[in-house]
Amino acid sequence: MQSNSNKKIFIIIGAVLIGVVCLCCVAAVLVWVLILKPSRTSTSQVPPYYGVFLKEENNFKDLVTLELVDYPTASDIGSAPQASSSSPVLAVYLQNADLMSYAVLYSVNDQNTVDYNVAPTSQGYLEVTPVSQLYDGLYCLIQGDPLASFIPAWCFQVGE
Repeated sequence: MQSNSNKKIFIIIGAVLIGVVCLCCVAAVLVWVLILKPSRTSTSQVPPYYGVFLKEENNFKDLVTLELVDYPTASDIGSAPQASSSSPVLAVYLQNADLMSYAVLYSVNDQNTVDYNVAPTSQGYLEVTPVSQLYDGLYCLIQGDPLASFIPAWCFQVGE
């Protein structure tokens, strides 16, 4: 009888110890996620995830990826995030950001391309800026092989 009660006591102690260890692990993960892990929010120095963003100070506005088969029209785009400046900065944070070839900054309203500069940042993304101020209207950064079926684009609005 004594050995059965000893076994039960050891099982209970073992279960309690396992529970304590599990709680410690959960607490450690919560401390890491909530306190110690570096922040990658939209107000950080780096975009919060891969994509193309309007960068305004240290805020990143996500630009939705469109898949185009031709140059876009206003009806293709619908609503687009508003740039607060006529000289917007686009933050391009993509795994294959080959902007030097097969990329254009396109004015949807004027139906022509806009000259731009590309500069790598020390944070690992590219900044795209127009050479001159943009007029009010819709603009898209279009990237991809022109022979491909679908070409990704990221669009934004300047002015009203």
